[in-house]
Amino acid sequence: MVKVENLKAVQGGKGTEIEYLGSLLWTSISNGVRIKYQDLEKELAEVGLQRMMPRKINPWDAFRRATRNIEVKREANGAGRYINLLVRPVKTDAAEMVRQLVREVVDGQNTRLEYKPVVQFEIKKDGNYAVIPLASDLSLIEQEAMRRLSSLYDEAVNTYEGDHIRRLVDRILNICSPVSVRPSGGVYFVPEKKAESMRSLKKLVQALAAYDKGSGTTRAWSIPVIDAQEHREMVEDSLEEQVINGSIAMIEEMKNLLNDPGQGITLSTIKQYTYHIKKMQRLVKEYEEMLDYQATKARENLDLAQKLAAKLMEKEDD
Repeated sequence: MVKVENLKAVQGGKGTEIEYLGSLLWTSISNGVRIKYQDLEKELAEVGLQRMMPRKINPWDAFRRATRNIEVKREANGAGRYINLLVRPVKTDAAEMVRQLVREVVDGQNTRLEYKPVVQFEIKKDGNYAVIPLASDLSLIEQEAMRRLSSLYDEAVNTYEGDHIRRLVDRILNICSPVSVRPSGGVYFVPEKKAESMRSLKKLVQALAAYDKGSGTTRAWSIPVIDAQEHREMVEDSLEEQVINGSIAMIEEMKNLLNDPGQGITLSTIKQYTYHIKKMQRLVKEYEEMLDYQATKARENLDLAQKLAAKLMEKEDD
């Protein structure tokens, strides 16, 4: 495996013109990032990435997050008793989602003394939701939980959080033709011809730091990598390893499907395999042209994966 510390980076060359192969890039997105739809739209436009604007937040996902944030743990209730307010799923189908706020009373040893649904939360497919009391003896914290849902839901449906931003960063990174150069991931080589997209991504992440309400670890770094034979070989090794590891899992899954058709071979599944195979083939071709070498092992794996996908298609047609 490639050791990142072996990828020497040079920040410039005095009196010498230096050819760059690309850059190493790594990012950190805090869970504390909170950014409104309009603000994210603006920040993406500022760096020329408005086409990457994510879809609006799914109302049901927002509802799930909002109700989860209503939970209360170990609220003192006198005489050595404590109340936990727990949100439990009841039903989710094509028309609606139903969740309930459950009152759990425990003693000092955490022995359950009471377990009772007290409020029902419902949201329809169109995004309209309702809060329905199920008990007549609602406590003050239970009444407060009912009142809080509106503001929590409005916040959740209009605000992107750390997970949303990480997925956005991954999507933007993908247009940079990245190759992982660390076993656990997180540090990527980006070819020099993708430098402009990489700089836009860095600017975006740096701008998003202003929306970090948590740890303050929303950052992006990059260092240039000089075009040297040793560096070319390490990038080649990283590419081969990334493609081989990525294809092995697909190959095993497709072999299992072919050996046991009872698992169900769907056109959607075959299309997913085909998409990922073609994506890796494009990446290999791009790096072969850039580095002037043949990714033999990677191509062998991809050829096998492509043949298995073709066999799956034959089975699906039967």
